[in-house]
Amino acid sequence: MCAEITTSSMNSLSVIVPSIIASIAVIIASQQWFTSRDQLKHQLFDRRIIVYQSITSFIATTLVGEQSDVEKERVKFLKTTKDVYFLFGDDIKCFVEDIRSKTNDLGAYTRELQGSVSDEDRKTYIKKIRELTDWLEFTLNTIEPRFVKYLRLKH
Repeated sequence: MCAEITTSSMNSLSVIVPSIIASIAVIIASQQWFTSRDQLKHQLFDRRIIVYQSITSFIATTLVGEQSDVEKERVKFLKTTKDVYFLFGDDIKCFVEDIRSKTNDLGAYTRELQGSVSDEDRKTYIKKIRELTDWLEFTLNTIEPRFVKYLRLKH
């Protein structure tokens, strides 16, 4: 009778043990999946924050920096924002394009002012420069809400 109990216990164990092992494997696999997903989120955040910092630095330098610093920041801005099409949605893509376009216009008007221009053109250029710098100041002061959905780490 003892042999019968042992055999029946062994049969039960041979059914239960693989199920327990499979359950443990599923738990470990799901934990690895969550860990990998979190690592990807952090890597994406790291790439996005660099773009955000480059944009804010470029705008700030454009508003108050020396021309040589503006050119350095422009190069950095152009390099870091080339990946914006893969890292952000259409809203940020358009936003970056607006910044690029408006800072190009600002540079062009500023260069025109340095040359020989009529008083009427000078007034027009100064007005356009003021409008563009106002837009850049407003943009710099209100940039965080545009990026919050991309930079908020949800735990």
